Amino acid sequence: MLQACFIYNDFENEAEIPRLPYTPKLAVECYLEPGKPYRLLLTQTVDYFDTAIVSSVAAAQVKIVHGNNTQILTFSGARTNSYAKIYNYRSNTLVPNDTLNAFELNITDTYGNNITASTYIPGDIRLDTMYYEVNTEIKQDSVLKKINFRAKITVQNEIDDVYRLFFNRGSSFSDTLLNTRYNQIHIDTTKFVSQTDTIYIFTDAGFRSGDTVTINLHRSTKDYYYYYRTTRSAFFANLNPFSTPQAIVSNIKGGIGIFTGMRTWRKKIVLGDKSTGVEF
Repeated sequence: MLQACFIYNDFENEAEIPRLPYTPKLAVECYLEPGKPYRLLLTQTVDYFDTAIVSSVAAAQVKIVHGNNTQILTFSGARTNSYAKIYNYRSNTLVPNDTLNAFELNITDTYGNNITASTYIPGDIRLDTMYYEVNTEIKQDSVLKKINFRAKITVQNEIDDVYRLFFNRGSSFSDTLLNTRYNQIHIDTTKFVSQTDTIYIFTDAGFRSGDTVTINLHRSTKDYYYYYRTTRSAFFANLNPFSTPQAIVSNIKGGIGIFTGMRTWRKKIVLGDKSTGVEF
């Protein structure tokens, strides 16, 4: 009887699900780094079902106020900087090395939409020492030497900043764009109880003796930390139909995105055949 029910019942029914109206938002990405020009990416969000093409916003008034100075960023078309970040607004003026005064963003488009944000430049950073260990493994009668890293930095706990440490194979950032980034470690300073902590980073089998490795240490704001983590979570959730949608945490008022100060310390080393320590 049960089999007959499955045979004669039609389980295929078409249902039309109405789409909710969507209102586009202005989207901003701006990373202020001392000694680098003011650069900013301004786009407009699109409906998920409409198109995958990002809509650039060409006619907007973009201002960044720092103390008594106001920087006007003009539209330059889509370009990329040395970190492979896309921007379409810029100023030739360099970002000052000022960790005391805030930077205020104000953008108005031709439709009257206005967005604002505020950030600051984090303090100095450097990697104190690094030690890498060469481990020899026997695999199919051939010798493989796997490199592990251990690094130590000085953390300032009174500042609510985030440190990000990762390694790239290659002599410059542009050399590493097609290579995997190994061990991207976000170090939240609020988790530390002392001024100096040793951070242990163990790579996978991606590094070998003779490799040129670029060591990257970033110090950024908590706003960037939350934005970076939630955008990555949203990206991977979009690839899985069973995942819960991820909301992006943003510090942009009136839109979405990130406006943050950032400081970068970067060094290049060539890995040897023996375990060794490196001081900077």
